[in-house]
Amino acid sequence: LRKVHKNFEASGLYQDMINQKNLKLVGHVSNKEVIDLLDKSKFYLHTSATEGVSNSILEAMSRGVVVISMFYDADNVFSKSKAGLLANDNIDKAVELISTYSEDNGMRKEIGESAINYVSVNHSREKIIDEYIGVLNRIKSECK
Repeated sequence: LRKVHKNFEASGLYQDMINQKNLKLVGHVSNKEVIDLLDKSKFYLHTSATEGVSNSILEAMSRGVVVISMFYDADNVFSKSKAGLLANDNIDKAVELISTYSEDNGMRKEIGESAINYVSVNHSREKIIDEYIGVLNRIKSECK
C-alpha cells in the first residue's frame, strides 16, 4: 500500500488533487468521522466497478446524501426507489449530474429522502435480525 501511495504521489495527480478547492483527500477516518463527513456532503461519487450495494453506499444513503454510481445500479436500487443516480461509466455524465443537482435543492432533497427511506425499509436493524432468524430457523429445521 505504501508503494501504491508513493507512486500516486510521484505521478503528479496527487498534487493536482490536493490543490483543488472543492476536493478533500482525507485518508483513513473513524466511523464517527465518516458520519460527520457525510452530513456535510451533497454527493457521494461511487467509483467501484466491482461492488454491489456496498456499506459505503448505504451509509451515504442513510444520511440523505445523493449517491452517483459511475458504473452500475446494483440490484436496481436507484431505478426502483429513485434513491440515487447513475453515470453509466461516463465522467462527463457524472459532472453533469453533480452540476444539475447542485443547482436544484428540491430534486436533491427528494432523492436524499428516497435514499433514507430505502435504507430504513430495506436495511433496518429489525429487518436484518428478522432475516437472520429466518435463516437460523431454516437451518434448524433442515438439521432435524
